[in-house]
Formats: sequence, structure tokens, C-alpha cells
Amino acid sequence: MGFDFINMTWDFSQDMEVKEARRVAEKYVANAEKFTDKITLLENKVKQLTLFSHAILEMLETQGIVDKKILNAQLEKLIETHETAVSKCQQCGSVKSQASLTYKKCMYCGNPLPDKKGVIEILK
Repeated sequence: MGFDFINMTWDFSQDMEVKEARRVAEKYVANAEKFTDKITLLENKVKQLTLFSHAILEMLETQGIVDKKILNAQLEKLIETHETAVSKCQQCGSVKSQASLTYKKCMYCGNPLPDKKGVIEILK
């Protein structure tokens, strides 16, 4: 009788721990999905801003207001001034753009990023 009670208590304890672990895991999955949606939204905004920037720069270049060489030189100067890096992850292909040089890992897959400054090439 005493042995059955100990087994029953042990089973109950294990069942409670499994339920708690499942609850915590479900919470983290929900948070991950929420952040994945936010990342997707931000990536789409960046794409829209990039297209908008390209359109404006093409218009300015067509009208003779902007010179590609001068603009690219100015962008390189800004990169150095603000200590930004543009690196592409070798594992997943995502781009780390204009982030602090202190971040050395890809925010998507966690793999190390190249440790070098890049150049923003808006106009080619």
C-alpha cells in the first residue's frame, strides 16, 4: 500500500513537471511566432524603403542632380563615421545592414558574421 502511494505521488509530481514544461514551451513558441511576424513586417518595410530610395535616386540622377560616384563616396564616409557594417551571413544569406560592429552573429541563425566593414551599394 505504501509503495503504491509513493509511485502515485511520483507519477503526479512528474505529470505536473511535464505540464509546466509544456506550458513554458508553448509560451516560448508563441513569443517566437510573434517575433517572426514582427521581423517579417520590418523586412518588408526595409524592402519598401529600398525601392523608394532607388526610385528617388534614379529620378535625381536622370535629372542630373546626383552623381553616382559622389553619392557612393559619401555613403562610404557615412559608414566609417557611424561605425556600421554591412555583412552577409554565409549560412542563411541574410544581410546584417548598418548594425553596430559589436554584433558579430546573425540574428536569424546565430552563426558568426564576417568581421569586416562593407560598403552600401545603392547605385550600380
